[in-house]
Amino acid sequence: VTHKMALRECWSWGNVWYVVEYAKSGRSTCKEFRCKEKLNQGELRIGLKTEESDHAGSDLGWFHPGCLWKTFSYKSNANKRVRTTKDLVGYELLEEADQEMIENLIKGKAAPGAGEKKRAGADAAGGARSGRVTLTVDQSAMTFVSGDTFAIKDELKQAGARWHPEKKAWYFDEDGAAGACKYFGIEDEEILAAGYSTTIDLSSLDQGSAPPSAATSPQKKPRIAEGGGALDLAELDYSGCGVPQLKMLCEALGVAKSGTKAQLVGRIKGANDQLDTPGARARLKSLVSCGFVRGVAVGDVQ
Repeated sequence: VTHKMALRECWSWGNVWYVVEYAKSGRSTCKEFRCKEKLNQGELRIGLKTEESDHAGSDLGWFHPGCLWKTFSYKSNANKRVRTTKDLVGYELLEEADQEMIENLIKGKAAPGAGEKKRAGADAAGGARSGRVTLTVDQSAMTFVSGDTFAIKDELKQAGARWHPEKKAWYFDEDGAAGACKYFGIEDEEILAAGYSTTIDLSSLDQGSAPPSAATSPQKKPRIAEGGGALDLAELDYSGCGVPQLKMLCEALGVAKSGTKAQLVGRIKGANDQLDTPGARARLKSLVSCGFVRGVAVGDVQ
């Protein structure tokens, strides 16, 4: 939906209308005279816009959602009341939890002042967080975080994540992978390659435990080479690996990482003598824990 299309659909008075969005920077402050607090980057805000000669719109001021509702009851210079979600340009691009919060404000179910400023402490006061989030990495190496993200949205922003309105998910770009690994307890940054996917219980973040594996099928019993009891790369199942994962394992094993998927798998299966290469077992263990390599348990990759 373009800005002009949304403007035609939204309610406005005169040449002024409301826009709701996540703050693009931390430079704006809430216009409510009892608040005047800074609106941090990524924080939900509602603003008043007016047309300029180029029709792009000009800011008349930004508010915390709850603070805006207080202005509806001013004795003078009150802002016009928001009566439906159609009154807010950009509403459809918000997270579901934020949409629900605004709907409650409209219905009078949330007291003015409710919203972002009090959320950070609400989860801490309520004990361990509940819900699950899913991490997925697309072909452009962007790490998306979807699911029950409302409780950790402030932490995600601090870790470097940004909101993707079209996908309705938080994301870390390729340069922000380190922030994602640090926050979710992923030891190896390179594991966030295209095709990676895992589901994380939010309670595990409170307990400081590592994220669960991304395996999509039950783990098989480990297969050990017949002779000396050593791990045998030729006996493992690499069907869950994409070319990026195979190339990373080839690099860790110190073998050539060019060619087709079949060629890469062939080199890996013949590289048992390279398992003691620095980082090789760590890379294999990471791929096993995420379900890319099957046929062996994580504890057997020592």
